Amino acid sequence: MEAKDLMISDWVSVSGTPMQVACIGTTKVGFYDEKGGIFFHLLHEEVKPIPLTAEILEKNKYDYNDSLSEWATDSFCIEFGHVLSNEEQPDHFFIWVSNCEVELNYIHELQHALRLCGIEKEIEP
Repeated sequence: MEAKDLMISDWVSVSGTPMQVACIGTTKVGFYDEKGGIFFHLLHEEVKPIPLTAEILEKNKYDYNDSLSEWATDSFCIEFGHVLSNEEQPDHFFIWVSNCEVELNYIHELQHALRLCGIEKEIEP
């Protein structure tokens, strides 16, 4: 991951443990500990994106509509589709905002899309 890919409060995986970003440096990312202090991990070695999955959407109270292949809340919907050019990972999620289609592969990308749309919905990994 690159520092430019992250925002404060994004969910990422740090050595396999989901954590929320507290601050971002050029080579390190900070996270809060249980006492409110900040500790850092190396961005390129230890911090990885968390893949967005159907299980995560369901856990976050998105309702799945099988006939439309989408997960929805009161404010928006996320569609599940296939990217024909990507044989490695053929299933992807998409969000449509003002006729603009955005492909979502990771939790932090969904968080960014929601923030840009002014939708205040917390996402848990």
